[in-house]
Amino acid sequence: MAARARHLIDIAIQRDPSTALAIGHGDPCFSNILFDRRTGLMRLIDPRGAKSLDDAWMHPLYDLAKFSHSICGAYDFINNDLFDCQLDGQLVLRLQLQDGGSPADLRALFLEALQDRMPFGEGSLFIVRAYELSLFLSMLPLHVDHPRKLAGFALTAAALIQELEDQL
Repeated sequence: MAARARHLIDIAIQRDPSTALAIGHGDPCFSNILFDRRTGLMRLIDPRGAKSLDDAWMHPLYDLAKFSHSICGAYDFINNDLFDCQLDGQLVLRLQLQDGGSPADLRALFLEALQDRMPFGEGSLFIVRAYELSLFLSMLPLHVDHPRKLAGFALTAAALIQELEDQL
């Protein structure tokens, strides 16, 4: 799985036209978004450890990959134990997200925005999803003390690998 993922991430890096860094949040996931219905304000909280402006510079697609991690990859569902792993009739382990995971219309809106509004068009989707794949792989050693999460993250990474390979 690591070799297949590395190959896909290498392709994404080669296709990525980014040439400059951007100021980013560093950890924009659903659990780091606060929304006030009364005022309609949304706030991102808990930025990743930037203690100075110099520390806030990162790859311009990192935050998009983190959003994709939550919206498309269901990171928050897995991290908050809102899933099950079950064997299907062919004895294949499958990930079952509570309530089906992120709403399909949110996922579709996000993916459409990636394709239509990014400066490098349709290729944006492959690049961001490959970077998202690297995020799921990076979760594995961080959650070794939670075997259920390891299974959830690994199953998600495996599905994403297959999705990206199908696009080649």
